[in-house]
Amino acid sequence: MQPGYPERLPELLRLLREWIARDGATDFVAHAGDIVDACRPELIREAVSAFRFEVPFYPCLGNHDLTRADARDCWLEGAPQWFAPGSIQFEIVRGDCVVQVVPNHWGETDFWWRDIQSPRFSEAQLARIDRVIARYPDRPHVLCTHSPVLGVSSAQTGLPEAVHVPPEGFRDTVLDLVRRHPQLCCVLSGHNHINTLAEREGSVLVSASAFASAPFEFKVIEVDGNALSVNTYELAAGVGFDADYDLDRAFVQGRPRDRDCTITLDAVST
Repeated sequence: MQPGYPERLPELLRLLREWIARDGATDFVAHAGDIVDACRPELIREAVSAFRFEVPFYPCLGNHDLTRADARDCWLEGAPQWFAPGSIQFEIVRGDCVVQVVPNHWGETDFWWRDIQSPRFSEAQLARIDRVIARYPDRPHVLCTHSPVLGVSSAQTGLPEAVHVPPEGFRDTVLDLVRRHPQLCCVLSGHNHINTLAEREGSVLVSASAFASAPFEFKVIEVDGNALSVNTYELAAGVGFDADYDLDRAFVQGRPRDRDCTITLDAVST
């Protein structure tokens, strides 16, 4: 959606590591998917070499990460430290919240994307989400997946209609989860490469721009017993090269309301 600089990834990741070190409060780094362009063992090895942090790193695999029938096995073999034993769907449990990493499927075959961009969760995935929330009913839960839940509104883009609108079935499935579980206070996604933020049923639905595209943004999400905040930062000022930017697509970065928010977590604390 904006000019990309994947060849500059080592520099961008160095800047992010420096930011994390200065901040001193980061528990882990989460990636919302499409770490590689296609699932190949050599690209997985390159990703493991590149995405090294002083804090844990947890990816939620996207469609480009799942371009072969045995993609799940490739990732578990090539980067086992990033996942739970034997599973690319897993939970990150902290004292003040639980993050559920749930890669959505594409088309009919689980964890295999060929050409159809039809996101869905299986019944087994939904049942696991329910079980984890039941196991930790007094903590806020964050769901990290790849496909956004909502389209990008015309109010943000200036276009006649919303764009990147997912299928109604996927949208309704996630909104039903949010409706049934007040603990589910945030849903994170990537895929559309656009910053969006919307509140539904007391939950914040967030998508992110592409880290390797100008102006090289990332989000900081903070959860405590009373509030959840989302803030978007950029690294453009620190890069050592001239990066192009398409002003006609400035909606990718979004308005302030599409980038940052704070919500209270009364539903969880009570």
